[in-house]
Amino acid sequence: MSRVALLAASAALLTGILIVPAFAAPDATAAFSQDSAWSSGYQGKYTITAGSSALSGWKLEFDLPSGSTPGSYWDATLSSTGSHHTFTNREYNGSVAAGASVSFGFLVSGTGVPTGCKLNGIACGSGSTPPTTPSSTGPSDVPPTPGSARVAPYIDITMPSPSLVSASNATGQKVFTLAFALGSSAGCVPAWGGTVPLNDSRIINDVNALRASGGSVIVATGGAMGPYLEHVCSTSDALYNAYVAVLNAVGSNSLDVDVEASIPMTVVNTALKRLQDTRGTTISYTMRIQGQDYGMDPFSVQILQDAAAKGVNVVVNPMLMNFGYTGNWGDAMVAASNATLGQMRQV
Repeated sequence: MSRVALLAASAALLTGILIVPAFAAPDATAAFSQDSAWSSGYQGKYTITAGSSALSGWKLEFDLPSGSTPGSYWDATLSSTGSHHTFTNREYNGSVAAGASVSFGFLVSGTGVPTGCKLNGIACGSGSTPPTTPSSTGPSDVPPTPGSARVAPYIDITMPSPSLVSASNATGQKVFTLAFALGSSAGCVPAWGGTVPLNDSRIINDVNALRASGGSVIVATGGAMGPYLEHVCSTSDALYNAYVAVLNAVGSNSLDVDVEASIPMTVVNTALKRLQDTRGTTISYTMRIQGQDYGMDPFSVQILQDAAAKGVNVVVNPMLMNFGYTGNWGDAMVAASNATLGQMRQV
């Protein structure tokens, strides 16, 4: 945000002219809506619309009542002080042409809705509307994971280098997937890589430093090695408790299940459904690709069908880096993506 020099501020007092930051177009508006809701929370969205002047950046702030707190978010960064929450544009959506709109979303634990909305320091005005009636969402309607995680690279969190912060500083990437939370020698007791305690100080400090710089993390289970939590936790309740323990350890509410082996889908999806009902957790499945013209393997499709039947909303990440193909690799990846999308439309 630009700073107004003392001389300019003095001139404003003498002449009665209000000086506002360059990006604070007074006729811009922000409209709130609820895209979906459940017994313990909801998915919210603000749509910011520039007025007759373009925006070169935006900051939207509001309050939530006691008992309601934001969790995962996307297409914005978040800072909170008590019940006051401030969302600021990302590097790719700060510039908004006159009359154009951008939006960002977030999950809330609790049923309280935003009050006292301000856009760039000015009341949101007529654009700040009451919550809309929540719509019913399907498995493909869940938003990206926190911090606009359209890209959230896996990082082996058991390794001390590179740190999350150093990787972020070197690449500009703000969202990372922590790989992997696994079963330990104690069975259904999660640990990083199956050996490193969840509260390991290096990992916790690294995650906190990333978050302080505007980043966020997703927790990944499964993977290529194991032991899977999904195998060693024999009941959905035990698995749910293991998921909660890992998420709480790093202050995340986003979970990715990387399926590279058979899993008890009924147990897993029952635990995931409970996570979404009680915490509003953003869930993704990372699935194997069988071929460029086929898409996901049959077992992956069955897992998604079971998830849909149980009402679990999931994002699907196809493993486009590892499958048999012919011809051009880039064309094969596009074909595999399109085939996966076709499968998802049938779920």
